[in-house]
Amino acid sequence: MSEIIFNPTSEIFNKDINIEYKEAEDNITQEFEMIVENKWINLSTFLLGDYNLENILAATKTALSLGVKENVIVEVLRKFKNLAGRFQVVANDRGFRTVVDFAHTEQGVRSVLSMVKEHLQKSDERMIAVFGCNGERDQTKRAPMGKVACGLADLVVVTTEDPRREPVEQIYRQIEEGCVASGGIKD
Repeated sequence: MSEIIFNPTSEIFNKDINIEYKEAEDNITQEFEMIVENKWINLSTFLLGDYNLENILAATKTALSLGVKENVIVEVLRKFKNLAGRFQVVANDRGFRTVVDFAHTEQGVRSVLSMVKEHLQKSDERMIAVFGCNGERDQTKRAPMGKVACGLADLVVVTTEDPRREPVEQIYRQIEEGCVASGGIKD
């Protein structure tokens, strides 16, 4: 378990964070301990990843400052499910795990793939990232997203998201530039 020291009258302090991820059926939970109002609380939540941990701590601090009781906060966090498309674990019976996330920036892709690699991927498993970028949107994000994806995943499949009126080949080429820059091989 990790140790997160939390006090509503001070800043949030993280000490030797060691988040445990547990799998059961089609769900993955993130487990850690935190101090709330001078009591250690064991928390298990479906909200996965460092960014959700930061959100949990900020929301807890806010709720406590508004007078919400600690037991209500803990119960809500234990039951709250991820939003569809936000580190959403999709159950299947085919022997592999599928995670869907609408990461749409370089940092978003890095956060999602790093979490999978560090906490969920077993040593005998490969990580396959399937993603695309919207057409007629910020083209400067494409190569960096490709570079991060190809640097972290074992295999990257570039697909069409919503090209609008932009040529799909142009979107692919821009993502591919980043993949090649990270040592990826186009096929």
